[in-house]
Amino acid sequence: MDNPHEAAARDAIAKAITTVVVLLVSLIAMNALVILIMSDGVFVYGLDDPYIHLALAENLLQGTYGVNPGEHSSPSSSILWPLLLAPFSWSPWAPLIINTVAALALVVVFAKIGVLTLRDERYPIDPLELTFLVAALVVATNLIGLVFVGMEHVVQLLFVSLIAWGLLRILHGSDVPVWLPLVIAMSPGWRFENVVISVAAVLFLFFLGKTRAALAGLGGIVLLFLAFTGLMVSLGLSPVPTSVLMKLSAGGDHTVPLGDSILWSLYSMTTVPGIILITLMIFLAYSAAVTQDRVVRWLAVFSGLALLGHVVSGKYGWLNRYEIYMVGFGLIISLHLAFRLFLLPGFGAPTGRRRRLGMLAILLVLTTWSGPYLMSLGQIPLASRNIYLQQWQIQRFLKDYHQGPVAVNDLGLVSYRYDPYVLDLWGLASSEAAYLRRTSSSADWMRHLVARHGVELVVIYDAWFEEVPEEWERLGVLLMETYRVSAAEDNVSFYATSIESAPRLRAQLERFSATLPQRARLELSQAHVDP
Repeated sequence: MDNPHEAAARDAIAKAITTVVVLLVSLIAMNALVILIMSDGVFVYGLDDPYIHLALAENLLQGTYGVNPGEHSSPSSSILWPLLLAPFSWSPWAPLIINTVAALALVVVFAKIGVLTLRDERYPIDPLELTFLVAALVVATNLIGLVFVGMEHVVQLLFVSLIAWGLLRILHGSDVPVWLPLVIAMSPGWRFENVVISVAAVLFLFFLGKTRAALAGLGGIVLLFLAFTGLMVSLGLSPVPTSVLMKLSAGGDHTVPLGDSILWSLYSMTTVPGIILITLMIFLAYSAAVTQDRVVRWLAVFSGLALLGHVVSGKYGWLNRYEIYMVGFGLIISLHLAFRLFLLPGFGAPTGRRRRLGMLAILLVLTTWSGPYLMSLGQIPLASRNIYLQQWQIQRFLKDYHQGPVAVNDLGLVSYRYDPYVLDLWGLASSEAAYLRRTSSSADWMRHLVARHGVELVVIYDAWFEEVPEEWERLGVLLMETYRVSAAEDNVSFYATSIESAPRLRAQLERFSATLPQRARLELSQAHVDP
């Protein structure tokens, strides 16, 4: 016969999952509809970056690891995400659908974690209490916003949440789940920074004497990175993706001065996510100090060290996506320890009342901390409209009017489903361009690259370059007349690389300018006339 508490737990899980899934799907559908309305019936992600992965994924099917057919490059910040996208890369909806499925899986994982957290042999789990906890975690991890970013962050969050769930099951006396070493090994494959959490999990298992599971997880991580770096080297590329190297510094160089790194770490501690992580670290340190339970102590210690890794060297923001994997992991572990150490048996009667008050306090904290993510939900359609008014219009010009090689500095939509050569002057898809940009003292490197690839049209942000070759003729500027959320700049300049090509390109832009939507305007420059 079933334990009544077990039956109540199953009922609570079913009700919580059903309720939160309905709310989540409704909000995703509503945001997608608003994006379609605001972008003239075109669905666009809130960043240009998802289209880099789509471009890479579509070329993977043709045997090229890169954004240009036949030319290898490593612009992706993820090992596994482009592989997952590849079979579906023909559809720009693929990231949204995959992310939605991953978000629904996260709701189930959050519910499972919630049951572990709220479990008390004296009281059945309250479905309403569990529902509020799961919903609070959905908001506190910016799950809806991550879906519309269109990148790998939802799957990244899913894997670190699975790791947290596995560790909490061990905390409750279960054997190591058979799937946990595999999840630990695969997690850094979705985003490289996940390796911090994976290593923390390996150390936790090792110190508990779960040596076989720890070695399996560590061995999987090593094999994943060896396979990837081996592939990159065999293709003549750097073992570390260009995108990762460039993100290590604000200026795009591959080295960061120690002083700048320290200043960045200090600044990050003043941001809301930085304050959240520091608060969680303090709580985990306190938990490790007061507990008599060896397993709890090691979990708190290694989880806190993982959080410290991001506080010291991690990035924040850009639609609240960089830090969210660590915020989610830290919240899950900290919430569980808060209930286990301070709200469950052994802390005085009446325990039921104490639980309810504690739960209310935790939900209030979660709601407060979720403020930036709640506010950012309203920016989702605005971010997508930015990309629609700028990158999507540039791609439309290239496909419908230019249909030739182009040089850009913002890679993404311009390279997805576009067959002519795309030269990335910023260097995300070209290690040569990245090297020349940071080492050359003049604009000669730009002149040589565009000549080598037969590029007559250049579309760049002027603010990103100190100078351009003097013979380039500026044809016009595409202006975005709306609140800037996700676009790097408000305006994009079009250049002809030679006087001979300028009249033809100018005529293309003149025809294109008449088709622009509201809030996008093309200011054409006067034609150059020789004296």
